[in-house]
Amino acid sequence: MSLKQQDSFPPAGSSFTIKFVLDQVVKSLEDIKTITHNLQIQQQSCNIDISNVKLDISNLHEKTSDIDKIIKEGNGKESILTRLALIEKSLEELKDKLSKTDAEKKEITHGKWQVIVALITGSISLITTLATIIFKLLG
Repeated sequence: MSLKQQDSFPPAGSSFTIKFVLDQVVKSLEDIKTITHNLQIQQQSCNIDISNVKLDISNLHEKTSDIDKIIKEGNGKESILTRLALIEKSLEELKDKLSKTDAEKKEITHGKWQVIVALITGSISLITTLATIIFKLLG
């Protein structure tokens, strides 16, 4: 096309003009600029959030390491694991003592009944013997 033909393209009176196209290109570039700027801001915000998460994870790791150390190695005292083992051992010993005490109580209760039965039997025998003696003396 010649320069003269470009001036006449598009035909006069058409809504499709060079100025219209350039305006659309400029508007599209401004939209792209805005979108790019917003994307950059969001990326910076995400980077800040990621940094905060990394810091929180690091702090959490330190705290759990401290807790782990206290549990396994102690904090100036015996470790919690050792203390827990001692408590479990004490509970087992206490349970054994209680079961022995229960057995002893049963033996004592059984022994009491044997004594009571023996006393009753002896009393009845004594009363019978006394009654027999009294009847012989009287009769």
